[in-house]
Order: sequence, then structure tokens, then C-alpha cells
Amino acid sequence: MRVGGFRLYEVAFAAGDRKPLHEHDSACVCFSTRGAFDEGIRGRTHRFAPFEVSLKAADELHWDSFDDGPVTMLSVNVLEPRLTQIRETTGLFRTPHVASGGAVGRLARRIHETFRLEAGGPSDLLLEGLLLELMGSVTALRPQGAADAAFRRATDFIRDNFARSFTVDDVAAAARVHPAQLARLFRARAHCSVGDFVRSVRVEHAKDLLRRDGVPLADVAQQAGFCDQSHLTRVFREQTRSTPAAFRRAMREPA
Repeated sequence: MRVGGFRLYEVAFAAGDRKPLHEHDSACVCFSTRGAFDEGIRGRTHRFAPFEVSLKAADELHWDSFDDGPVTMLSVNVLEPRLTQIRETTGLFRTPHVASGGAVGRLARRIHETFRLEAGGPSDLLLEGLLLELMGSVTALRPQGAADAAFRRATDFIRDNFARSFTVDDVAAAARVHPAQLARLFRARAHCSVGDFVRSVRVEHAKDLLRRDGVPLADVAQQAGFCDQSHLTRVFREQTRSTPAAFRRAMREPA
């Protein structure tokens, strides 16, 4: 699938498979979602555990070995002009990079889960935001005052436009920061991705509408920025552990 300047695909390798020296046609981010593998690049070999991330440029020669068992891998090609944006902002994809640790692993897992469960659907914004957050994990935060202003501009834009369709790039443009910096900023300030923040704003608006009698659920979904009623129900349940209908009934019950 393609989303926000990224092309994602999942591939499985059998135990004993090997990919001799090769290069990719675009910059690549990849990680195993099952099983460990070895990668050799620039005369060095690194063993990648599941959800440990490899980032490399398109012309970076490397080999891969899957000797220890079957491996399932998620690969993310970074396409132009997104690649130029990320390279200029973070310095990534100039030399090979290995990213690991708790935050990186959690992001990789969530990217994989979102790709498998929701790819191509109404959560493209969420997936794009998670990918940019991963790209921006090595980006230093802006000075405190500038970061406060950028975050305020971003959240104001989201609250003013939650009912319509927009991209992470739109939010970044409103905040006057690069998308990778935006992703980093939201993780630091709101402790969530840009897509998660948008969902929370939409759910809060849906709650306000549900408190009113006579607004059909389909209209609530549309006015709150969801694709349809089923999308509203799924996200509402994820965030509140209740369905919109159950929430409405609870609001009508006497205290």
C-alpha cells in the first residue's frame, strides 16, 4: 500500500533463505515482525531482533541471511519528495542506521498492527503519522518557546478542521514545522501520534453530539469527521470502551 509518501509491503522468508548482495530502488526502512535475521553492510554484520529497525539509502549494497528460522518482515520504501524532506530535516538515509529501544520498538509494533488491520482504510492519517514519528525519532526538539508555538498552531488547526479530511503535511504546514518534527513534537507534548490526537478530538465532538437528542448516529459520524457510522463506532469503542449508542443511553439515564 501507499500512504503519505511511503510504500509498505510485507514479505516472508523461509528458514535458510538468503538475499545476496543487492540494493533497493528507493530508501528503505525495514524490520522483522517475526524472527531474527542477519544483515551485512559496509563490511559489518548486524543481527536484527524483531522490531529492531534498519534504515538505509537506495544505493546501499547489503546482504540478508535468514538461517535461524522463518522471518516475516515489513519494508517501508520512502519515496520522493518525502525522502528529501526527511533527509534534510533528520540526516537519515545518508548512512546506514540501526534504531532500537523501547520507543522505537513500540512504534514499529504499532505501525505493523495498523498496516495489517487498517491499511487502505480510514486510518491512513494514523499510519502516516506513526511512520513520520519513527522517522523523527532522531530529530532534536526545537527550542522550548518555538515548540510551544508550533504545537499550539498544530492543535488549533486540528480543532478547527477535525470534521474534514486532511493530512499530516497539512497540519505541519499550519504549524510551520517539518512533518517529522511535528510527529516528534506530538509525542513529547501530547504523548500520542498526530493521528491519535485527531481521533481524540473527533471523539470528543461526537460525545457532544450524542448528548443531544434526535441526532442520528450516521449524522454524528459525518459531523465529527468519521468516514461512516461503523468507523465512528470502532474508534469510539477503542477510546471509551463503549459504543456511541451505549454512551447515548447512559447520558439519558437519571443520575
